[in-house]
Amino acid sequence: MKLKNNKNLKIIAATTMTIFSLLTVFSATAAWFGMNKDVDTSGTNINVVNPNGKLDSIEFFTFKEMMNDGIDNTGFKFNTTAVGSMSFNYATETVTTTGDTSISLDNFTLLNPEHPLLLIFNLNGEYSLGEDEFIIRALTERTSFLGERSSIDGSPVHDLSNPSSYLRKDETTQTAYYALSSVARFLYQELSDDDYATLTSGTSLDFAYTSLTNNENFVSIDNATETSSFNSNPTFYASTNNTVSHVALVIDYFNDAIEYIYSTYLGDDVLEDTYDYILHFECDWSMEVFG
Repeated sequence: MKLKNNKNLKIIAATTMTIFSLLTVFSATAAWFGMNKDVDTSGTNINVVNPNGKLDSIEFFTFKEMMNDGIDNTGFKFNTTAVGSMSFNYATETVTTTGDTSISLDNFTLLNPEHPLLLIFNLNGEYSLGEDEFIIRALTERTSFLGERSSIDGSPVHDLSNPSSYLRKDETTQTAYYALSSVARFLYQELSDDDYATLTSGTSLDFAYTSLTNNENFVSIDNATETSSFNSNPTFYASTNNTVSHVALVIDYFNDAIEYIYSTYLGDDVLEDTYDYILHFECDWSMEVFG
């Protein structure tokens, strides 16, 4: 599916403040689940039997440039110095945050669509992880995709001007902010100690498309049937039977979902006249780590 009118196509993710809030919730949740890895569920209370988790810290890296060294070696380059980090102390049940963790995705345009950010989940050792032994997943209160269409006539299910379709509206600027889950994709790569040493040995952190895996997004698009589906609780990463000491998670725009949204609202007065083809998005999910 291609956009029929893209003269001003632009996505703005105003996520700086909300990414910080997200990660604050995320870190607390991660620590809680880590500490409750082994619990005694007898009776009505949940008691921590073994207050240890595999997650040691999370580091945040900003995008540097696209990697384009050949057909089989295209992807993302990230800066090698983390702009922020979160460390977990299971004994004291505390999270220590350093640097800047309020980073966001830059503005999407047709000419400049890639604006990924990188999170590296550092485990406290190298593990031979079994299937689903370590999981990273997310949860949003949104229950449907912004670009969802009626199964009867293909018309938009959501009204862009209806408060139920957006997260909030800035009353000063009259800007509506929609759920970032509708336009985000998530890619991961498992790293052993040797893989991590190789990754960090260069002048950038390089991730080829061929090395990244997409497990689940909030949104799934079927361009053949022009239909979509929405998952409020996707699993971004679930361990397989590999040796792992780090998990890299790349968050970027989901181009297929963005094209689908703009095709859904093609000719819509709110999109074209009120918004001048510009949509604003904020982060709407929290994240959970199991293992």
